[in-house]
Amino acid sequence: MPSESPELIEQRLRDSRRNLTAKVADLGREVSDSVHETTATVRSTMNSLQSGVTDTFATLNGGVNDTIRSVVGTTTDAIDVRPQIRANPLACVGASIAAGLVAGLLVTRRSGPHSTGSHQSFSTAPNSFGGTVAPPSWIDGLLDQVASEVKRVAGDVMTLAADQAKQTVSAGVPNLVNGLLSRVSAGPERRV
Repeated sequence: MPSESPELIEQRLRDSRRNLTAKVADLGREVSDSVHETTATVRSTMNSLQSGVTDTFATLNGGVNDTIRSVVGTTTDAIDVRPQIRANPLACVGASIAAGLVAGLLVTRRSGPHSTGSHQSFSTAPNSFGGTVAPPSWIDGLLDQVASEVKRVAGDVMTLAADQAKQTVSAGVPNLVNGLLSRVSAGPERRV
């Protein structure tokens, strides 16, 4: 290249500077736009996660509450004796008399010879032959049977409650997690 005039060189330098400045400004806008898009996507994903976690806990809490209500309702229905009383009034009167006798024996049995009470109990009452009268052994067996049956029923109720809670959690949690993952993977454009 023959020697160029200083004005021509200066013009080329200005053009190069202008082109370089325009390219740097374009690059800056692109980076800025990318940062804004990434920020918006992250915010949307975080909102989606937060919403999904909130929904998950609300659904899980509702399932546990439903299970508790179901167990309480089942237990209440099982304990309600009114239909049995209406269906078998004489048998219920006999059962209440027997329950009263058993309760009376329990009370008098607890205030036995080692008791500091002022009255004598049934188990230490003298009879006409000079001895004392003890409650029949079948009553002790009956009381033991009643106690074991009450324990069994309480255990069954607790087992039923635990099983229903496990079912609710084992069925609900995977569905909630899958729903949450599908919401997050769908991204902000498909979110309603």
